[in-house]
Amino acid sequence: MSNKIFAGFCLLEALLIIYDLCYIFRHSVYKVLPPYIEVMIESAFFLSGPFLFFYTRSITKKNFIFKRIHLFHLIPFFIDMAFRNYRFFTHPNIADIMIKHGYFINYSELKARYIMTDIHVIIYITASLIILYRYRSELKDIFSSIERIKLSWLYLVLFGFLAVRFFHLSKLTLAFLSEIWRELFGFSTHLGALLLATIAVFRGLRQPEIFSGIDERLIKQKYAKTSLSQEKMEQCLKKLTQYMETEKPYLSPSLNINELANRLSIPSHYISQILSRRLNQNFYHFVNKYRIKECKRIFADKTNQRNVLEVLYETGFNSKSTFNRIFKKYTGMTPTQFINSQKED
Repeated sequence: MSNKIFAGFCLLEALLIIYDLCYIFRHSVYKVLPPYIEVMIESAFFLSGPFLFFYTRSITKKNFIFKRIHLFHLIPFFIDMAFRNYRFFTHPNIADIMIKHGYFINYSELKARYIMTDIHVIIYITASLIILYRYRSELKDIFSSIERIKLSWLYLVLFGFLAVRFFHLSKLTLAFLSEIWRELFGFSTHLGALLLATIAVFRGLRQPEIFSGIDERLIKQKYAKTSLSQEKMEQCLKKLTQYMETEKPYLSPSLNINELANRLSIPSHYISQILSRRLNQNFYHFVNKYRIKECKRIFADKTNQRNVLEVLYETGFNSKSTFNRIFKKYTGMTPTQFINSQKED
């Protein structure tokens, strides 16, 4: 689903580039193609934001599907399409005006419309960033390793699109530029958007196929009200810590809260509540604390001949940068500094 949505977005950006080219070279184009092409394509500006928004929804939520209520996001597109069609077909000598000016409404209306479309996209990108922020927070409640699934590249792409829209918005204030330079300025924003789309496609295809977003049912379970008593909570916590210390499930980099819950025969939302209410931790930090503890034990062993890279993979980490960051968070030292301190002792 996410690939199909993003394919639609890339097609849309390509159409908008075609629109800009038609406008720049309208003296030749509109003698061959009807000016109505401008009416049909330009309303698509109101689709860019929803495409990005639903792409973010689809890649962060497992089994995402479209619902009828989502059609409300198309209302600005249809309103603009109806308005532009009405103005186009009630305007006399429309072909000559389009060839001369490239637009059939007065410039103040056109400028206001551009501002509206840019603000429309900015609102949707902001909403997408909020969804992505919440998603990354939810990851730590479920997974013990999130490096390959935290979608940092999507953060970069969304901020890039946000910058592109502000860049496009700024061209409206560049009164000192000639008309052709303003249009080339605006055209470059679509090229920038297409470049960002290409980056997103490349990174999106590299996303692990085994992961397709968070199941919303898991999040609902986490916040579900339960009758977990204090006594039951202590019993579950004891069982959990004993299992972590004896069986060492944290050595598996793919460990998640559902897998651990199945092994212990404890509901996953019980574990979430225990970690949150008793230990003031999420699952990600709970597991990685045990991993760091195991790393310290190995580094402190005088007979240890393994290097840092070997140890971090052995203890369940799959990223050196993440390992260094978490190790310093819990020890106040880098792995190398800790190893040297053990040698001095």
